[in-house]
Amino acid sequence: MSTSEAVLSALGRFPGPLSVELAYRVFGRVGRSASVHSRDSAVHNAASVSALRIGGERVSSYAWGSGPEVVLLVHGWHSRASALSALVSTLERPERTVIAFDAPANGASSGRKVTALDYADVIDAFFQQHGPFEVIVAHSFGTLATFLAVNQGVRTSSIVSIAGVHSGERLVDAFASQVGLAPSMVPRLKDRLAGGPFRRLPDPWHALVSELHWPAAEIPLLVVCDDGDRVVDPSESARIVQAHRGRLVAMTTQGLGHSRILRDPRVLAAVSEFVGDPVTVERRLR
Repeated sequence: MSTSEAVLSALGRFPGPLSVELAYRVFGRVGRSASVHSRDSAVHNAASVSALRIGGERVSSYAWGSGPEVVLLVHGWHSRASALSALVSTLERPERTVIAFDAPANGASSGRKVTALDYADVIDAFFQQHGPFEVIVAHSFGTLATFLAVNQGVRTSSIVSIAGVHSGERLVDAFASQVGLAPSMVPRLKDRLAGGPFRRLPDPWHALVSELHWPAAEIPLLVVCDDGDRVVDPSESARIVQAHRGRLVAMTTQGLGHSRILRDPRVLAAVSEFVGDPVTVERRLR
């Protein structure tokens, strides 16, 4: 058992203020990096690999193709770019460049902790180099970071959310419950986070939601979730759908869970069609 795991397993037994401090110190720790799965290795090995220095961390980046239209893929929590290999294969075109990255503390990138702001900083760095994007396709925790980045000025023609997270505040609630933090101490943890890693945000719990603000509110959005997802409840996607004011396509699958949804042929086809023609896909999936 790692030090972080030992702290987490015992955290609920510490006095209130100390438990808050311990929870704060381990919040955002990812753990051992995920390795490249054998099914993803061919696509992973075909990428052009480079690195960026962002926020003091070395961020590994990957590119497929060299076309002028740029697609950005954003992986979820405790994952890596290679997990999106099926999307890479689906979205590759002669006219496109598909790019992805291992977020700090994930995959081949350096670091031990990461937040949605760190993801958003990487997305912005890619935007400065390659943007605007044709589409940003995000999975799970990557959805939250994508919406944050777009609300902060990253430009994209459309967004795809797959098994997306809607609320950063609910993520903190889930984390507090997981580690046994007393309910009375959760507001203190949120205050500590607001004054720590989220201090750049004037109102972090309003900013850390997968909802687009003006002038980005009209960006076309495809939301895909699975009704049996045990990692991110499909109600999170429902909240994303309810909040969106622009063109919207929603798709719910059955029996794919949180990860297999990234490789399902129907999902891949819907993503590909949506990127090419959001209007047609909206009509077909109604």
